[in-house]
Amino acid sequence: MKVLGGDFELNITRGYPSLYNAPEVAGLLREVASEIVGQEKVKMADPGMGAEDFAYMTQKAPGAMMILGAKYDGINRPHHSPIFDIAEEPMQYGAAILAETAVRLLKQHAK
Repeated sequence: MKVLGGDFELNITRGYPSLYNAPEVAGLLREVASEIVGQEKVKMADPGMGAEDFAYMTQKAPGAMMILGAKYDGINRPHHSPIFDIAEEPMQYGAAILAETAVRLLKQHAK
């Protein structure tokens, strides 16, 4: 407050939008992943406050984010860090899940 000798300037900067996972796409991703890797390996991720530019895409078309577990050791190796590293074997499952989900969505919307 200026009366007490202080002052401030408020600047609000908008960041990335919230990511919205379309229920139809998220449900289908979960279904396909369960068929490919087994239901016991498919888990719901905890909601988080991280920013993700994929959120811009889901504003234009229904989509959902999938996190592919590819950890190969007991060390937490987060994305965008100098120690990021992954096991490459799970990539084949991720590609198969995404491809099969896309094929099923195309078939559903072609009717």
